[in-house]
Amino acid sequence: MNLEEIQKTGQKIERSRVSGGLSQSDALCQKLSDLFSITLTRSAQTEATSRGIAFLAANMPEGWLKSPVRTFFPSKEINAQFEARYRKFYEIILSI
Repeated sequence: MNLEEIQKTGQKIERSRVSGGLSQSDALCQKLSDLFSITLTRSAQTEATSRGIAFLAANMPEGWLKSPVRTFFPSKEINAQFEARYRKFYEIILSI
């Protein structure tokens, strides 16, 4: 949803990075990539907050934040049913 709000300002978003517990789901990452037509990257370390705090506590050692990345590319075919459900959810959120 935040991506749509950013895009409304005229900013074109072509890629984004995801983190957190839900980002461990390949299916969710792929659906987000498809839905927003952007490339998503996810670090092997999905818990960005705790890793960032540890990085700062360790005095920002060189090479610390480098980890393998998984990339999700948007599919040409978006599941119409999934997109319709998302649009309905988005409208409800905007009405609150």
